[in-house]
Amino acid sequence: MGDVFRNTSDDIEVKSENKRTEICGQNKEDYLMIYKTFAKGKWIGKTLIDVLEANFANRTRSYFENAIDVGVITVNNKRVNSSYILRNEDFFKHIIHQHEPKQPKIDILYKDERIWVVNKPPGIPCHPVGPYHFYTVTKTFFGDLNVGCVNRLDMPVSGVLILNVCNQNKIHKSLQNAKKIYVAKVKGHFKQKIVVDRPIGPKEGSRIQIVTESGKPSCTIFEPMFFDGTFSLVKCEPITGRTHQIRVHLQFLGFPILNDILYGNGEELPLPTTNPCVTSVEEMLNTDIINENKSIDFENNNIDKLEMCKFIKNNCKGKNNRTFAIKESHICLHAWKYTFDGNTFIAPLPDWAQKIE
Repeated sequence: MGDVFRNTSDDIEVKSENKRTEICGQNKEDYLMIYKTFAKGKWIGKTLIDVLEANFANRTRSYFENAIDVGVITVNNKRVNSSYILRNEDFFKHIIHQHEPKQPKIDILYKDERIWVVNKPPGIPCHPVGPYHFYTVTKTFFGDLNVGCVNRLDMPVSGVLILNVCNQNKIHKSLQNAKKIYVAKVKGHFKQKIVVDRPIGPKEGSRIQIVTESGKPSCTIFEPMFFDGTFSLVKCEPITGRTHQIRVHLQFLGFPILNDILYGNGEELPLPTTNPCVTSVEEMLNTDIINENKSIDFENNNIDKLEMCKFIKNNCKGKNNRTFAIKESHICLHAWKYTFDGNTFIAPLPDWAQKIE
């Protein structure tokens, strides 16, 4: 391998042949998905319908009542009524007709028998998660093959993503000593080099991370790169690898990344309209695709297949869901350069950072 790898002239687009079950007439970019949720402690003793209405606000109470009646929502794999009282260890399932964007063309920066290095676009997850099953980087290139990510980038972040094609642990270990350089865009004049050595941990009762003395040691080096009178481009070098580390440390300094609503963005760049179909955390983290190995047991659950499929189709949101709403979104953070095993991989800068090339 050479010293520096940029976008090659012979980039290829690998198409995966994903198998989808023909239940209710599924097509290439749509399929049935089961959301599974276990009853939380605070839900115990409450009615199923009240819990659904209070915690899954992307649907109406009337929808949930009808979904329960027709068997689209079940508890412990059995049909119940809306007034069912949730108990400890109960779990309920919700079947929906899911749509995802078409798998994108992603530029390949480098590949050999061990790794593929790609330039991940913003708005696409690295691997299947929540409502994203096929619209992911690993599925786009490798379909159902078990290919992991050596490094992981948050969904709205772009840049160098390294895929472990051979699944060797030593590749993951070698990245522990990798030098990583990101570029961020912030509002205001970022004037000087700053080393932030402050611990990061989860905020109580929240999924976000914060600077807290009870957190894990975290260190990031920031250096100014360009200032246009309003915005600064900042070079970011994370020494440790905590969740959302660069985003949290820049927020701590009073320079939140543009578009980063999660970490206190002060002024947004143009973004798509508000997501019309907000999916709860519980739904995002517990999902299954209905396939040949996990089909719906219509007979044992007394479910009328035709009635259920008609209901699901009639209540399908189509492309009006979060996967399409987030597809064009981004935060101004880009994984620019990764150096490990003596090799440096560079992802071309996005449009918002072109002034420093």
